Amino acid sequence: MPLSYPAGTLAEHKACRNNVAVFDVSHLRRIYLKGASDFLQWRLTNNVKMLEPMRAHYTHMLFEDGSVLDDLICICLSPNEHLLIVNAGNYEAVLEDLKVRMKEFQSGKFLEVGQKRGTGAKLKTIELETDSDRQNVFLAVQGPKTSELLSEVFSKELLKSKQLVKKNHAQTFSYRGEEILMLGTGYTGEAGVECVVPEGVAKEFLSDLVSAGASLAGLSARDILRLEAGYPLYGNELGVGITPLQAQLGWVVDFEKGDFLGREALQKELEVKPSQLLFGFKIENDRRPIRNGDEIFFEDKLVGRVTSGNYSPTLSCAIALGFLNTGFLKTAGGSFEASALGQEVEIRGRQNRKAMICSPTGFLRK
Repeated sequence: MPLSYPAGTLAEHKACRNNVAVFDVSHLRRIYLKGASDFLQWRLTNNVKMLEPMRAHYTHMLFEDGSVLDDLICICLSPNEHLLIVNAGNYEAVLEDLKVRMKEFQSGKFLEVGQKRGTGAKLKTIELETDSDRQNVFLAVQGPKTSELLSEVFSKELLKSKQLVKKNHAQTFSYRGEEILMLGTGYTGEAGVECVVPEGVAKEFLSDLVSAGASLAGLSARDILRLEAGYPLYGNELGVGITPLQAQLGWVVDFEKGDFLGREALQKELEVKPSQLLFGFKIENDRRPIRNGDEIFFEDKLVGRVTSGNYSPTLSCAIALGFLNTGFLKTAGGSFEASALGQEVEIRGRQNRKAMICSPTGFLRK
């Protein structure tokens, strides 16, 4: 995916917020697993067993220290098959981890989910395939008019419902004799779908989308869109040394489901409280972007750093995400998260500017 197309980043951003944009996100890799329900329940943080067929959810894969190896989408295609959508930069590490951990899990080194340690795991055959094996590409169709546009591409078959695919659901549709898997997921904060498309019809499908009114959009627009929506980027808000709790994504961790890799470390962190937390930052009436790496000061003390920042075309101001040291603010009996919101800090980069602390998901409310 290029940084932008000839129309430019702002035009692509506007198309996604007001109409429909299509992103070639084939760099996000697809891994298919059969017979892996128990294994994934142990290897991922969210509750895989709660996923019904053709449902999806966001989840994390952790290191043993509780930090994030990858953040991904898990889709239950059938009771016996799951699809993982993983980040491009982590693909090789995730694939190697799955292969190694599957062998350990199948050998009985780790317990079956829900059992106590040392009781052993059931031996099951797990099959693994990748997008290279299945020869498909991945296209994200995002924007408020996605349903209407796709109804034109697929004709009357999709006119039965105003909402094409519900959020976190999946459906298959026939296109030129091939099957397209459509997911109610996305990374822009808009309505839309992400489509697993067989290579043989991918060019025709993309052409039909553009002919129906979708605008091609690149990486720069996608990054601004996800920042406005408060979505984390691996390597910035998530990664080695950063836990889901620090990123304020504790909702993707199900402590009630039983054992999972990294659980003990997260439980300890819950007891002592995270040393840093992710927040949003906004500089009203200022179009100059905040930049990754800018330092955050409170009463002349360094208390954090910006992880992602840019100019928001939607809000017409500078916005950012960044981590704050949880020890810098006295809570007076309240939670640090609540007491930090609305406080003013200084962001120091190319310029020194005052910014307001807000929720990491508080830029857009849809």
